[in-house]
Amino acid sequence: MNAMDAQKDYDRMARRVAIMGGTFDPIHYGHLLTAETVREKLQMDQVLIIPTGVSYFKINRNVTPPDVRFRMVEAAVRDNPWFFASPIETERDGYTYTVDTIHQLRQIYSDSTEFYFIIGADAISGLSSWYHVKELVSLCHFVSVNRPGYDSIVPDIFNEEGCKGFYRVSVPEMEISSSDLRERVRRGESIRYMVPEIVEQMIYQYGLYQE
Repeated sequence: MNAMDAQKDYDRMARRVAIMGGTFDPIHYGHLLTAETVREKLQMDQVLIIPTGVSYFKINRNVTPPDVRFRMVEAAVRDNPWFFASPIETERDGYTYTVDTIHQLRQIYSDSTEFYFIIGADAISGLSSWYHVKELVSLCHFVSVNRPGYDSIVPDIFNEEGCKGFYRVSVPEMEISSSDLRERVRRGESIRYMVPEIVEQMIYQYGLYQE
């Protein structure tokens, strides 16, 4: 399946589309709860869950192959009619940049569609280092979700002319992280009720995170 084929299942006329990007290695209930909270509070028509391809932020870490991470995301969101897994980044050659993803989505969706990129409050301070960030914030809104120990401060760049909106959404906190899940699997500990059952099955089926 390529990104354009997957897009046939989306409502291309959707007016408000939230985007949750990430490595999702693996995707877990914390990710899904955050996405659902943003969808409900900001009245999104769709939520695209987009696993990264080759992220320049992760070049020093051993990351599960993109196609496997995509299949886990696809399985995790299958029962939610508002959620869609997108292979738009896992199928892209080279490094994954959010600005390129937004440009590609704008070619697929209606001109009237507004995109809302979900970002954790812990990542806000590093936003200024993102590739072509000034162009990016002119193309899509940003939605900051709370993280323990971090304040959701509006970055200075959003005070510049031509920027889209910056929103804050409070989400229920879940003490689950992908890195902790990988360690639990490595140590032979249970991850039940931390990830969707289908994702847990896939982790053991593919032998992921085991030495």
